[in-house]
Amino acid sequence: MLTPDEELIQVNRKLKAQTLALATANERLTLELTEQKRTMVALKNSVQSLRNLATISADWYWEQDAEHRFINFAGEQSAVKLDAERESNIGKRRWELPGAVPLDGSWEAHCAALDAHQPFRNFEYMRMLDDDLPHYLSVSGVPVFDSHHQFLGYQGTVHDISAIRRSEQAQRKASRFLDDIIDSIPTAIHLSTVKDGHPVVLWNKAAEALYGLTREEAVGRTLHDRWSKADADRMHAADLELVASGVMQDYPDRAAQTRHRGPIRVHMRKVPLKDASGAVTHVLITAEDITTRQQAETELRASEARFRAVVAAMAEGVLLLDAEGKIVDCNASAERILGKTLVQMKGLVSFAPKWQTEREDGSLMPEEELPSAVAVRTGLPQSNVVACFRKPDGSVLWGLLNVQPLFDGATTTPSGFVSTITDISKRKRDEMEIVRLNVDLENRVLRRTAQLETANKELEAFSYSVAHDLRSPLSAIDGYCSLLQKAVSLGSGERSQHYLDRIRRGVQRMGELTDGLLSLAQLSRTSLNWVTVDLSAEAAKVIRQCSENDTARVVQATVEPGLLVRADSALLRQVLENLIANAWKFSSKKSHAEISVGQETDTDQQTVYFVRDNGAGFDMAYADKLFGTFERLHSFEEFAGSGIGLATVKRIIVRHGGRIWARSSVGEGSTFYFTLGSDQGSDQGRAADAPFGTLSNTFISSDNDAFSVSEQQFSKAFEHSAIGMTLVATNRRWLKVNSAFCQMLGYSEAEMLTRSVRDITHPDDVEGDLLQGKRALAGEIETYQLEKRYIHRSGRIVWGSLTCSLVRDADRKPLHFVSQIQDITERKQTEQLMRENEGRFRALTALTSDWFWEQDENFRFVLVSGEMTDMAGVTPDMTIGKTRWELDHVNIEDSVWAAHKAQLERHEIFHDFEIPRLDDAGQLRYLSICGVPIFDTSGRFTGYRGTGRDNTAIYLVTEALRASETQLRQITDTVPALIAYIDKAQRFSFHNKAYE
Repeated sequence: MLTPDEELIQVNRKLKAQTLALATANERLTLELTEQKRTMVALKNSVQSLRNLATISADWYWEQDAEHRFINFAGEQSAVKLDAERESNIGKRRWELPGAVPLDGSWEAHCAALDAHQPFRNFEYMRMLDDDLPHYLSVSGVPVFDSHHQFLGYQGTVHDISAIRRSEQAQRKASRFLDDIIDSIPTAIHLSTVKDGHPVVLWNKAAEALYGLTREEAVGRTLHDRWSKADADRMHAADLELVASGVMQDYPDRAAQTRHRGPIRVHMRKVPLKDASGAVTHVLITAEDITTRQQAETELRASEARFRAVVAAMAEGVLLLDAEGKIVDCNASAERILGKTLVQMKGLVSFAPKWQTEREDGSLMPEEELPSAVAVRTGLPQSNVVACFRKPDGSVLWGLLNVQPLFDGATTTPSGFVSTITDISKRKRDEMEIVRLNVDLENRVLRRTAQLETANKELEAFSYSVAHDLRSPLSAIDGYCSLLQKAVSLGSGERSQHYLDRIRRGVQRMGELTDGLLSLAQLSRTSLNWVTVDLSAEAAKVIRQCSENDTARVVQATVEPGLLVRADSALLRQVLENLIANAWKFSSKKSHAEISVGQETDTDQQTVYFVRDNGAGFDMAYADKLFGTFERLHSFEEFAGSGIGLATVKRIIVRHGGRIWARSSVGEGSTFYFTLGSDQGSDQGRAADAPFGTLSNTFISSDNDAFSVSEQQFSKAFEHSAIGMTLVATNRRWLKVNSAFCQMLGYSEAEMLTRSVRDITHPDDVEGDLLQGKRALAGEIETYQLEKRYIHRSGRIVWGSLTCSLVRDADRKPLHFVSQIQDITERKQTEQLMRENEGRFRALTALTSDWFWEQDENFRFVLVSGEMTDMAGVTPDMTIGKTRWELDHVNIEDSVWAAHKAQLERHEIFHDFEIPRLDDAGQLRYLSICGVPIFDTSGRFTGYRGTGRDNTAIYLVTEALRASETQLRQITDTVPALIAYIDKAQRFSFHNKAYE
């Protein structure tokens, strides 16, 4: 039993539980009431939406969310077969539907209107559905907002307007049918009625382009509305005459007035159109612009006249041959070269039937081997054939012959030939003379080498005599003078001592001079030992030696580091000792003496070394005596010396293939510059050891008296050569030039010798010439030929044909280059003029409707001209590497291809092979191809070459005329009257069924 307190506690707990349950139920009720209110608001919104939908006429309904995605479809969706797409289109936007294309405006504009929450009506777009037909839909929609004006999405309707649009399209297509045919014709066509001043009722696009008047400006207007009164009266009178006669009028060349181009020339036809009663109702006018064609023909005639003038002015002989190789024409140069007139040669197969013809090697050339005979027999061009013609009077004509076949159209059989002959007799004589002189020169070099060896032996004997026989008396004199000085008492007087001192100094000076002469003579006999020498280190040693010998002086000496050269180490040491010792000596009277050794780069990009001081200097007026033997610019009392040092330096520098010179100013010091040859990276400098290595500004060295009368004879032949000839040192400086070369470039010989090869060569041709010279020096080639441009003294360009040979001594050491230069400026100018004429010819051919192509032996395209892209819409990348039957979008039956392939396999010429092809725009184009096979000189088939033409316009015109004729027949066949057209020859060209 529970106590009262326990019962009270239990009752209290139950009351609390009930209170809690009551609160929970109350909360649930509150939530339900809130949900009911929301449902009422949604219902109101739905009712409002239905009201909005009721205001829009629709076939079916759609709903979109706030992001314009479809969330529901309702209504007659089956009308457009959307039932199957209902689920797949949920969640998509309208512009995301498959195949949806807006008809008016763009999806971007439509999306912008939706983002602005604007209502829209009759937005039209097209969709392609499963039936593969375009369906046209018209959409209307209104934005949906909740009670708080928050945007929820769109609701709307869709109306299928396909039937309406298809009917409209069919109606427009029918109405445009005739206009499209007329507009597709490239010939200008306009139709005028004969009523009310002959206003225009039809004006095609070609007429717009031709006359410069748009269709809107022409249709409905008379001649007096379009042109001036005078022109309009004249044209209207002609139309009235046509109407009166009722007969078509054809004007092959007539003037026509245009707005944008002024007067032009046209081929015009006027056709009167009659009704069933035979009365003229309309005047049909067609016009084809022939202005460009006439201009092209005029240009072609002018070009032909210029071409004939060029041929007449050519130095080469030009002969025109017919298909059988008979001469039909020639220029004046041919008559001059051959010594015959056109009358004497016309009709002959050979211009020299009684002349003996020889090949270049001297063997007889049969008549069938003549270039013209070979060209007639093979149909192939013959190029650069050299032949010798011996005339009955004993004279000889050397000729360079070329024959080029001429073709008419696409035929492979030449219709004639052009033959040229260049008189190269003088060149051949010069070549033979040069060969003879070169052989003679090589023989003389061998003889002079032997003479030099003899002279060297005699010089050695002389040196031995000087060293012993001359030195002995000098030593005796010096010795006895020394004893006499000791024997003579000091009291005998200072004058006696002075005389003895002067005798001893004279003997010592004579000994120094003897040593200098011996050293100078030995330089000519000593062979060079080419090694890499550190010029900086050697110069530093010499300066250090001078400083040790003269400790009382303080000289600021500077030597540029890293001067590495290729030279004979001992001889280069002599050069530095002489130059630096002179600098030390002649700066001795300066309180602050400076000596520097370094390098510079001259205008020819050649390294130049120098020794500079700030000493006494000298007058540049006496610079030409500076390097002479025993030449002194200062007195012995002022500066001691033998006068041999600088002569020795020059001899050493010249032997190294270099040159030495000086610049100075009295009281300000001197700078001695020297080079060591043009190629310090190899042993090219050894060329200076050759017999001709001592050549500097003249061909014959002043140091070798062995060269005598035979050199003078060579110099005469060299000087009087008809073509330019030069001798060039291995460092590319002139040794000798003849008068023909000087006249060719307008320089005197002295002016030419002060310039290098680079100075007178066109900058674009320098590297090619230098490269060939380096190859010759490297032993890769002995002779090279090239055509290069020289710069005349006046600045104009002179073209020269250069033949350059490297002359070597008996030990194969390079001596110098012998160059022969023939002036070919006239030939180059003629070639340029011919190229310009060819360019004009190509420009004229570009006006035609053809393009050009080539195929290899497997019938694959290897070349297609650019005109094909413009004319046929076929780019080169569509064709290159493909055969004709591999081209895309070509629709030809297999049997036609098989017949064409068989024709190609037989290497036959073909004409007008027609290929229908769809272009990128899906339009059918008709291409006509012609081709001829190509064979090489051995007769091997190498492919095809031909032309193509786009005949689409012709086909379109033909089809349009056929359609017009069909329409005309349909119309005329419905007329019971007899209708027929009779041409000028009284022949029937057309009649209707009633006439039958």
